Amino acid sequence: MSTRQFLMAKAMGLMPYHQTVLRGAGSLASLPDELHKNHVHHALIMTTEGMIQRGTLNEFFQKLVSIGITYSTFTQIQPNPTDIDVANAAHAYVLNKCDVGVAIGGGSVIDCAKVALAKITNPQLDVNHPTMLRKPLPLFAAVPTTAGSGSEITAGAVITHTNADVHVKSSFNDVRLVPHIVVLDPALTISLPTVVTRTSGIDALSHAIEAATNKYASHRTRTASDKALSLLLPSLSRVLIHPKDIQLRVAMLEGAYQAGLAITTNFVGNVHALSHAIGSRYDIAHGAINAVLLVPVLKEYGASVARTMKHWETIFAAELNGQSFVEFLDGYIDTLGVNRTLELNSHDFLAIATQAREEALGYPVPQEWNIDTYLRILREVTR
Repeated sequence: MSTRQFLMAKAMGLMPYHQTVLRGAGSLASLPDELHKNHVHHALIMTTEGMIQRGTLNEFFQKLVSIGITYSTFTQIQPNPTDIDVANAAHAYVLNKCDVGVAIGGGSVIDCAKVALAKITNPQLDVNHPTMLRKPLPLFAAVPTTAGSGSEITAGAVITHTNADVHVKSSFNDVRLVPHIVVLDPALTISLPTVVTRTSGIDALSHAIEAATNKYASHRTRTASDKALSLLLPSLSRVLIHPKDIQLRVAMLEGAYQAGLAITTNFVGNVHALSHAIGSRYDIAHGAINAVLLVPVLKEYGASVARTMKHWETIFAAELNGQSFVEFLDGYIDTLGVNRTLELNSHDFLAIATQAREEALGYPVPQEWNIDTYLRILREVTR
């Protein structure tokens, strides 16, 4: 583990985050007033075409206009946002003379918005070769409509190259990417399809677990991970049965937010490194890949994460009922009704393993693996 990784992990764990957070059902209606306080004149609303067509944002748009804020919309964002999406969003911001970016959607929308806004103030930024930003983003508000990515609090974003035979994903990590304003409105998540609720929730779980099991996890990281797990573990399985329960949706959003804070302070690890490499080659939801990888990766870590496993076995003793945390997690994921294997072509294994290892070198993972370890995990999870 390099000195740079150690210092980065420690610095992120101590970094102050000054966010305005609006919480509760209907809290999106408070965002226009918050923008008005910041002297906003014209907003770029980055969202999905579905959000526009369903009329979900009509009241929000009307409120903006009623207090003198005009707006433009941008919806050309793919499920795995690309460098082209980023360029188009940045162009729309400049063309419409905007002074705030508002991302309303899941992690893909928010990640695209982050890098597009970074391009506004850092025009030298090469989206396909991430570097540290020189200047902060323009005013940026994030409104998550899924409870999973935690992108509304994270200092990272993932963008896909389109100029390569394989769509390789680039990971950005810079504290300047953290949105200035966040809206956690559970009403926006009520109508989520079950599969999205499930996979995004598993993504949030993997964030909480990876951040706490990485080396150098600070008290702040561990506290955020504990909070996230205490919210997500009981609510995820229940919200799949009771999707209209607003309190469960509140718990999911807050849990995902806390898990996002955890990875902002101590990064992700080998689960995500492998997931990004697989996701760049196969059309499989990120959370679905994580669901398959999470237990095998934790088992491979073994004694390297024993202290964190023991900690969770203590605080979640009632739920575990004598099981180890990994045994409990294995059974818990089964109850969520997800596939536990992946359909991968063995011819891709070496490229996936190489890409994953390269990405993981930037994280304070509990174990640094060689290519053979990645290949063994891939063989284990492939049907």
